[in-house]
Amino acid sequence: MLRFAAFFIACAACAQDSESSLSMPVTLSGGAFYSDRLQLRNPDASPGAAAFRAMLYPTLKLGSHWFAYAAVQVRSMPYFYYDAFLPDRGVDTDVIQAFVGYSAHRGKFSMVLKAGRLVSAFGSFPLRYDDAENPLLDQPLAYITEVPLRADQIPCGTADLRSQFYGSVGNACGGTPGRGPGLQPVTLYGLPGFEADISDGRVDARLQLTSGSPANPQGFGAIPDSLQWTAGAGYSIRQGFRVGVSGFRGPYLEPSLAPLLPAGSSLRDFPASGIGVDAQWARGHWNTTGEWQRFHFDSPNFVLAPSIDAGYVE
Repeated sequence: MLRFAAFFIACAACAQDSESSLSMPVTLSGGAFYSDRLQLRNPDASPGAAAFRAMLYPTLKLGSHWFAYAAVQVRSMPYFYYDAFLPDRGVDTDVIQAFVGYSAHRGKFSMVLKAGRLVSAFGSFPLRYDDAENPLLDQPLAYITEVPLRADQIPCGTADLRSQFYGSVGNACGGTPGRGPGLQPVTLYGLPGFEADISDGRVDARLQLTSGSPANPQGFGAIPDSLQWTAGAGYSIRQGFRVGVSGFRGPYLEPSLAPLLPAGSSLRDFPASGIGVDAQWARGHWNTTGEWQRFHFDSPNFVLAPSIDAGYVE
């Protein structure tokens, strides 16, 4: 795939009151495919395709502390390289973030509180969904590769995990019948929840409470049964060089599986958890970023939870 350089349009409509304003920065990018992936579902299809993507960031400032923010993605299908595996064609729209926030600053200390649809606080990549921040062809594999598990099925053991295919995962010990997509360890498309971000000098930290796991988001109505935490922190060793850690833990299985669990157990006895470290370095025209992550998916019929290690360097 060839991707053209992104460019930006920033427009703002400001009210008479300087404390209130409305703006909407836009990033536009385009690309072109030539790949036999486009012919997997239809051998007669063309191996070439044009692609475009627009990221819209409407932001409403309400006084000196309150604001509303959204990140909306409009893209052709396919656009990302992994889209070429899918049969979908056309234009797709996704609301990646949409929340109300409150910010406060005092000296080097700042605090931001958010409520709404939020990108996961796990890892460093979820906030780099803009092509200006991520000019490579795709998202890191750690965020888009399916694991051979499903939130609506129970595997019988390791034999189930060894006989899976991309986009066609099926486990045999109960749950929704049939085969379908496997779990992605961390969604890039937001979760309903609440978040607190703080920074003080070289230190930054975040705590997020969400409805559902980063691997299986739920709606706000599922908070009583699916509430879980994600936390992260970072330290800037010097300007341009930061290291960070993050983690999450909470239930990920669908409520429909509760009757199939071992007697005396609940969905919370089989959580998904993740831990990761990340680093960013920049100097002049050069920059490097990388992450390492480990995920566990507790499941019935396993003494040792299925797990996956993933990492990347750019």
